[in-house]
Amino acid sequence: MVRDKVLFSFKAFVETLERADKVVLITDHTVESLYGKEFIASLGRGDLPLFSFAPGEASKVRKTRDALEDFLVDSGADRKTVLIALGGGVVTDLVGFVASTYMRGIAYVSVPTTLMAMADAAIGGKTAINHPLVKNLLGAIYPPEAVYIDKIFLNSLSAKEKMGGWLEMIKISLVLKESLFTKIEKGEASLETILKEAILLKKKVVREDPYDKGVRLLLNFGHTWAHALEALYKFTISHGEALQVGLLAESYHSYRSGIFPLEALERVIALIERFNEPFLSLENIDPHLLYKEMERDKKGINSIPRVIMLEKIGRGIYNRPLSFDDVKETLAWLQSGLLQNSAQ
Repeated sequence: MVRDKVLFSFKAFVETLERADKVVLITDHTVESLYGKEFIASLGRGDLPLFSFAPGEASKVRKTRDALEDFLVDSGADRKTVLIALGGGVVTDLVGFVASTYMRGIAYVSVPTTLMAMADAAIGGKTAINHPLVKNLLGAIYPPEAVYIDKIFLNSLSAKEKMGGWLEMIKISLVLKESLFTKIEKGEASLETILKEAILLKKKVVREDPYDKGVRLLLNFGHTWAHALEALYKFTISHGEALQVGLLAESYHSYRSGIFPLEALERVIALIERFNEPFLSLENIDPHLLYKEMERDKKGINSIPRVIMLEKIGRGIYNRPLSFDDVKETLAWLQSGLLQNSAQ
């Protein structure tokens, strides 16, 4: 079986489970209430062991991992068991990490139910849980056997929840393909078309660099800032809220470094502002504390944060050091409110 297949056919997805002696469904309480019974019935395997936990980033921790591992042991899960991760990025990250370590590795499949998970989190095999101080510090690169994507799940998402997925697709376009950015910018294609193109771009990068040593690092654009903000807010904000700021911050830093044209920066700002969602409040963010969080980031080298920069829309460059002065200057720009108007 080819790992990390992206499937848009439910029949093909069910076929990936045929050789499993046991299937265990893992989800969160919100997704369970919306789709749990119907999803289990649609598999045609009778009742399944079901593990459900509280939704949100606060559950992507060692305590939930331990509880899931205990549940698998109690359920008699073995090396021929297949785990189903039904949910957003928190669910797919957690299940993938547990699958990578349980009995030294068992199979899992992902069924992402958020646009962000469909576009990014469930694709490529990055799995993780959070350390109390650092997002995604504990993890493994362990691809699922398959990823099943069904746009029906998007019907239950709010505009704010969809924003995170759109931002991930904008990120992919900014570092890899200007024509995709233009399609999003001009509304020239449907969401389904944009999503499929973004997935194909990410899968191509992952094939070239599965272990995040080279070109795959480009997909971290916006995330040095985003993960630091999430840690500062004690994981009480959504990844989308943090990424909205992160994309702006790292685009502006590219501009201030003299490699990204002002006109391109203004296009980025205009597109991100179009989501009409309020920006994360940065009024009380201390640049020293923010930079301290960045120093813990796993992408850093010798405690010096690293950042992705843009040369143009569609072309990123990776592994560039980020100084405290860089962060202080960019934060001042963000706090000034200029992102609402002009980049100048």
